[in-house]
Amino acid sequence: VDSARGPGGGYRLSRLADDIAVAEIIAAVDETVDATRCRRKGNCQHEERCLTHDLWCDLSDQIFSFLSEISLASLVEKKAVQEVSMRQDNNVLLDNRKIA
Repeated sequence: VDSARGPGGGYRLSRLADDIAVAEIIAAVDETVDATRCRRKGNCQHEERCLTHDLWCDLSDQIFSFLSEISLASLVEKKAVQEVSMRQDNNVLLDNRKIA
């Protein structure tokens, strides 16, 4: 993401949406894909590894791999995503009118 300050400024993508994976966005905002309770530390059960620790770590890796294959462009092209976006935009407009 590139940013510009001042009037007319804002944010824009620095690469094409086709070239940005959803996993990259998650990583860029310092989030992780982690299905474990212990954040992969292995102290899930009384400071020891739980029985299913490796299973949850493997699942997390699979989810991250899956999200690495989905581009931002393909995500925003989905009809359901566009419908949610429109609904949220309309809700923001309504909320702003109530404030004004």
